Amino acid sequence: MPEDLFRLPGRYAWLSLLLDSLLLFGLGAGMARYLGAAVLASTYLVGQLWVIGLLFTTYFLRRYFDDRDSARHLGRMVWRLIPWKYALLAGAATGLTVAVAMTFLLIQSGRVSQGVFFLMVAGFLGAVAYGVPPFQLAEVGYGELLLSVMIGVGVPSIAFLVFLGEFHRILAMATFPLGVLHLAMLMAYGFPNFARDRRLERKSLLMRMGWENGMMVHNLLILAAFLLLGLAAVFGFPGFAAYPSFLLLPLGVFQIVLMQRVAAGAKPNWNAITFGPTALFGVLAYILAFSFWTH
Repeated sequence: MPEDLFRLPGRYAWLSLLLDSLLLFGLGAGMARYLGAAVLASTYLVGQLWVIGLLFTTYFLRRYFDDRDSARHLGRMVWRLIPWKYALLAGAATGLTVAVAMTFLLIQSGRVSQGVFFLMVAGFLGAVAYGVPPFQLAEVGYGELLLSVMIGVGVPSIAFLVFLGEFHRILAMATFPLGVLHLAMLMAYGFPNFARDRRLERKSLLMRMGWENGMMVHNLLILAAFLLLGLAAVFGFPGFAAYPSFLLLPLGVFQIVLMQRVAAGAKPNWNAITFGPTALFGVLAYILAFSFWTH
């Protein structure tokens, strides 16, 4: 697993998750618009800033309470002015301030229904549970599950409810496949550093499952995402959004083949293995968002 879940293969995991949240918020708003809700630019901006603030809070709290991170950066100064730990705490406080301020703006605008309130509370609790003791789910192997629910399901759901005010079945039909793919993506990030993480006794979902079981679950998650999309199409999910999504099926199959080759002993191409699910998730979110915004 990378040093934390906000670093992609390479240095860009944090940027990837941030961009994913932008796409997913747009998807939720697009579905609400498709069902007849008025999507105001001001409310959209406030809701998107709430998501970004919460994501920053989650990230900086995780880093602040990570003892290994503290040991690695002991004595480090940010911009030669601020001690590393204080900079992380300031980042968490800034993200939380933005999220709280946007919460009050949404309340004042009358956009906080019972469903929105529930998701907001769940989001704040998730940010704490992910990286703050005594929970620190990122340290006990359940951080990936929590992030996939928060980002893959929670972000589009809160955008949808902010504008429409009530649940609709197409919300679940879109978010469940995305949540499953998001989990497959986070699991894929753990394979390149599996040996190092085992040596350092780092906990992750992949470490809990083991190498072989993790590969099997990763592949099943990809297949399950497309199965859920197929079932959604059968039970009324709009065809203009469902059918183009299956153009990504060859990419999903290719990702599974890559994993199977590694399981069989072939030399792994970690860049391809980690980029594949990232592209699969991002492009699916884009296809769904574009489809609803154009209909």
